[in-house]
Amino acid sequence: MAYATILFFIILSICSSPLTPTPAGAATQSIHVEWGYTPPSEPAVAGFKLYQEGVFACQTMTPTATSLDCSVSLTGATTEFTLTAVFNDGSESPHSSTFAFTTAAQSTTGATGAISTPPKAVISSSAAAGASPLQVSFDGSGSTAANKGTIVSYLWNFGDGGSATGAQTTHTFTTAGTYAAVLTITDGNRVQSTATTPIVVTTGTAAAGASATTINQTASSSNTASTDSSGTQTTAPLLAAQKSALNLEAGEVSVADAWVRVAFASRYTNPIVVAGPPKFNSSAPCVVRIRNVNATGFEVRLAEWTYQDGSHPAETIGYLVLEKGRAQLVDGSWIEAGSFTGTTRPSAVAFGAALNKIPVVLTSIVSVNEADTVAGRISAVARNGFSYVFREQEKNPLYGHVNETVHYVAWEPGAGMIGGVQFAAAAAPSITSSWSAVRFLGAFKQPPMVLADLQTNANTDTAALRLRQQATTTGFEVKVEEEQSLDLEVAHPAEQVGYLAFSQSASQRLATFSWDFDEALETAIAGFQILSNGQPVCVTDNVAARQLACEIYLPASAAATFEIQTIAADGAAQARSNAVTYTP
Repeated sequence: MAYATILFFIILSICSSPLTPTPAGAATQSIHVEWGYTPPSEPAVAGFKLYQEGVFACQTMTPTATSLDCSVSLTGATTEFTLTAVFNDGSESPHSSTFAFTTAAQSTTGATGAISTPPKAVISSSAAAGASPLQVSFDGSGSTAANKGTIVSYLWNFGDGGSATGAQTTHTFTTAGTYAAVLTITDGNRVQSTATTPIVVTTGTAAAGASATTINQTASSSNTASTDSSGTQTTAPLLAAQKSALNLEAGEVSVADAWVRVAFASRYTNPIVVAGPPKFNSSAPCVVRIRNVNATGFEVRLAEWTYQDGSHPAETIGYLVLEKGRAQLVDGSWIEAGSFTGTTRPSAVAFGAALNKIPVVLTSIVSVNEADTVAGRISAVARNGFSYVFREQEKNPLYGHVNETVHYVAWEPGAGMIGGVQFAAAAAPSITSSWSAVRFLGAFKQPPMVLADLQTNANTDTAALRLRQQATTTGFEVKVEEEQSLDLEVAHPAEQVGYLAFSQSASQRLATFSWDFDEALETAIAGFQILSNGQPVCVTDNVAARQLACEIYLPASAAATFEIQTIAADGAAQARSNAVTYTP
């Protein structure tokens, strides 16, 4: 049978340990690899193997693995890696597409000849993938020099012939392809370090990886006006029972442990930002931290707990932006966005006025007055407010933490449309430390973006939420995640979880798909079909076809996954290709 192949988009990251010279003049380096894979129905997957320049490097025999840490010897400026799946019958899948890791030569001696600890290069980017022309903002300001040293130069190589200098820069990729953007930093001792981030550029049909997306809509609204005794026209107060203009942005962005700047699509006077929870590419516990919220955007990153190593791979998170205050949707339901000071002592947070229904409440800590990781816990949600408290990791006996600024959004439950955006707001009970499926109030036309927060505080254990990858049109999976600073026990009692989901209307587009297939296997098939999120969208009975054009619906705010599937002579669906993800 034709085995499914590995997703061509492989992420490699270099760990922070310095290079170690080997007798052969190579450099031993620890790398971290992540991948996505759609396995065949049989034989069963037994593990995965990593190859360096076609030579076996290391493996994992965990069938469900999506990442691997491996020590390799880097002998040149560019090294190509591939991945295969290992099956329980001893066979292997075809190799994935190659991913080239580029490294600059690093010195371990300073200008005086003394041994120097290399600096650490760190890259954050505004997008990992998109259609050409793709403009990407790169930020290397998170890079650090050892021993309180200074970084004296930043050199960027974008993989398409372009280059730049400076800690921050912007580059436009005009040609489809997979590029390795490389940052080389040099410290005051002339010691260098590099970091690489992959950028996938498409012609507008499908792209791998996640990128920031935005929904920006204004609700249908009307303000009542009156005239006072002086003849001056006045507008009714914000909290009056009327329908007010609603300006919101909801989007998704891929972030890791380095700060990333997210720009608003429009300017705000007093923006309120809530974000998360993170998805689940890595099982290491983490929370979302936000800082520097202003009229044009905010900074966000993932924070692991103090007992962890602090390094976390990229996860996709959703975010929501609203102007501070209160607004009413066309169906009469209310939304309130505000802020307060959070502390380690439970305190009551009052709404501007009582709502008609008990709302869904989402919160985010938006300051970093203390570096220690902290999570907020909501409880006692009512029509007039809620209770809130901070929790640091359990190993800190007094949960001590200085005061931080917290943003909140309270949204009365319901479902409907805001302009062209479909939304749902609801609470789901009985969410524990095991994955739980939550069904939306009604099906979405496209998989939505989901934000969620705990609404109850069943026990004092420090905990937060994690989402299980992309939501479907009918629901999503979520669990309560405890940290393990005090003990390895992470069982958590049932909690209520509130969520908001947003999906913009899809647009139709003609897309062309190309693929490779072994000619020797053509006699065993009757054709090919294109799958979008697992559902067939077009088909051909030409077994020699290697390209097919068809009309597809592209999501406006959530990723769509496309695959090529072979069809057997009896009409049965067979193996699928690697999955290619499009994120608008």
